Amino acid sequence: MTNVEMIATEPLDDLSELAARMAGLDQYHGLFFTSPAAAEVFVSRLDGARGAALPPVYVLGGRASEAMRDAGLDVRTSTQANTAEELINSFEAAEFAGKRFLFVRGERSLDTIPRLIERVATVDQLCVYRTLECTPDPATLATVTERLGSAEFDWVCFFSPSGVERAMALFGNVLNKRVQIAAIGASTAAAAEKLIGRQPEFVSASSSSEDFAKGLLEHIKHID
Repeated sequence: MTNVEMIATEPLDDLSELAARMAGLDQYHGLFFTSPAAAEVFVSRLDGARGAALPPVYVLGGRASEAMRDAGLDVRTSTQANTAEELINSFEAAEFAGKRFLFVRGERSLDTIPRLIERVATVDQLCVYRTLECTPDPATLATVTERLGSAEFDWVCFFSPSGVERAMALFGNVLNKRVQIAAIGASTAAAAEKLIGRQPEFVSASSSSEDFAKGLLEHIKHID
């Protein structure tokens, strides 16, 4: 197995808006987080003594939820939710009606949360991190390019739409059609279908990397 980092995240250089929002969180009925990166930036700038006084946080994903719980926040989530839409649908409509929320996100985050509840609630958005494109070292780049071109890899696994975009920029001209594609989640699968031009052979319903690995192994076992 070869791991190639396609993207990375880092906090924005200017987080003054985050500081201003954190000083006035009492105006919100809840906060939304759909990525570990956003949760980590928020928690890193959180005064632990104020944690108990903060509004509840609605969180997608195990890593982000764990970071929030470790900070002593009131986490509201669904272990069965693998997408922002599933998270929203796991609650009754009255959970959000007539309330105001803050969605803490990255530069490339989708507007799924605001779109789903904008008819019943007010959602402010705050960007706290950026996504960076990574370039492998020359030796790794040459090796992966050669192995992709010769169909030495049986599977290529993608874990985000941004990862698909970067992989196509680096390896799109040698991504052999004989290699099978695995994607984590519907959004990543859609990006793979659009950019690579074919549907992934395996799509994990779970957003957990561990569940993805287990699901892919089971899928491979049952291939004729």
